[in-house]
Amino acid sequence: YGFTYVGIYNESFSTSSRKATEVFRAREWVGVSSDRLVSHVLGFISLFITLGSGCFGLVVEEFDGYSFTNFQKPTSTAFFIGCWVGFVISTICLKVVGSAVNTVLVCFSLAPWTFKQNHPVLSDEMRASWGGTCIWLDEFEWIHAERGELKW
Repeated sequence: YGFTYVGIYNESFSTSSRKATEVFRAREWVGVSSDRLVSHVLGFISLFITLGSGCFGLVVEEFDGYSFTNFQKPTSTAFFIGCWVGFVISTICLKVVGSAVNTVLVCFSLAPWTFKQNHPVLSDEMRASWGGTCIWLDEFEWIHAERGELKW
């Protein structure tokens, strides 16, 4: 999450990482920030795209008559070339999706009230998915601001 913080606030990586960690600790979202569910799901999607592209390369080699190579085993070479192309393209595209998820998480943890003010319908949907009406986000901000514990 340090890179996301660097992209938003243009601070050094070490400062950004420390501040992002402080935000997640203050909000008690350390479990959410350390959860690798999104990256694992995107990894499996990339794997399926990779295998599908390999199968597509195999189909093109066998039925279309297009030859990928002059090696002894053209079908396995076509499969591996298709896998490689699918892996590279899907990994690049899905890394963008993963970074977008990280950005949403950092921005929502830093200022959920700004999101509520600018996009009330989307904010209500996100708050509902995070545990009901999410009044606790606003109450959390007021309680910790009164104590002087929020320093980011």
